[in-house]
Amino acid sequence: MSNHSALLSVFMAAALTACGGGGGSDTTAPLAASNTTSTQQGANATPASTPTATPAAPPAGTTTGSASTPTQVASWRVTDLGTLGEYALIGGAVPGINNLGQLLAVSAPNPYVRSSVIYHNGTVTQITLPDRSVSAAAINDAGVAVGYTFIPGRPATEVYPFIYRNGQMSSFGNQGTQAIDINSTGQVTGNSSFAENSNTAFLYRDGAMTNLGTLGTGTRSWAMAINDNGQVVGSSLVNAGDFNTDHAFLYSNGKMTDLGTLGTGPTSQAVAINNKAQVVGVSRINSDPNDGTLHTFLYSAGTMTDLGPMRAWDINNHGEIVGSTGAGDAASAVLYREGKQIDLNGVPGVAGSGWKLNYARAINDSGQIVGTGTVNGELRGFLLSPVR
Repeated sequence: MSNHSALLSVFMAAALTACGGGGGSDTTAPLAASNTTSTQQGANATPASTPTATPAAPPAGTTTGSASTPTQVASWRVTDLGTLGEYALIGGAVPGINNLGQLLAVSAPNPYVRSSVIYHNGTVTQITLPDRSVSAAAINDAGVAVGYTFIPGRPATEVYPFIYRNGQMSSFGNQGTQAIDINSTGQVTGNSSFAENSNTAFLYRDGAMTNLGTLGTGTRSWAMAINDNGQVVGSSLVNAGDFNTDHAFLYSNGKMTDLGTLGTGPTSQAVAINNKAQVVGVSRINSDPNDGTLHTFLYSAGTMTDLGPMRAWDINNHGEIVGSTGAGDAASAVLYREGKQIDLNGVPGVAGSGWKLNYARAINDSGQIVGTGTVNGELRGFLLSPVR
């Protein structure tokens, strides 16, 4: 698989890691019937209005700084979201934040268990299901969360999607389906085993799942994000079985478009899209099989731009991008704004606080950023809020 493993969906990796090896299948869906599923609109529906988030007063465990920064933010406030467990997935432990400031956190106390919560202004709401692990992936502006569940230790194919709304969980689709993102109209995207030995991206709307297919002759595709216009991005194999031809895609108006790669790189993956159809992702930059160097790209109006050696995770509707540079203990959370890459460990409120922010995973339209970092060598989640 060469360097493709660095480009695979972080949520697919979580399921494969947490569920264990192969085995038989379970054809009985573990969740309630879909009577609690939110009402949905078509792909071309007018996007819902975006609520304005107001940063809350700093709760306990908060660090605040002062002075101006290149991002025109007076200071930044770091809120400690607590420990995430020794086996927390570094990229997916705090996978999302909506425009109300509600965020998701996924802890992993051991290799086989995932526990998910919604955190908002110091209040923690558990997303639980008896006898199953729950791995949340995204939350929309109505506070509806999606993700997938599994029985610890069972085969990786035995995952089911969930929609969590007003304290109730519902499911849809079939075994082997993961919900990865949800937009403001309630449309869901993710990945599903529509056929044996084949995993492809889907769009769930109006109570039905649509198989988005693949690029070229590829047999697999992975969805990563959806915007309020129903446009989906992710990656797909271009040639059947050849993981060295995995390309970023944009699915819009019933058509999947190959976004290509940077330079002579053979692989790319789109990870996020905003309501302006600006797409961010990562790409290998040359064809040398021994060089897995990744750069972030911004795709807009048909043009792919190289933003340099950064791993992007998210983009908001202002075009602000978050991600990381480096890897492992040397990883550093970064913000890309107005053509500049800013190391978040150097901004006021973080510098000198004892925090090392490693991975910035998501950003909302108010500029609040969530991710993972370390304090005294312990992996913890963080919420970084601008104080303007």
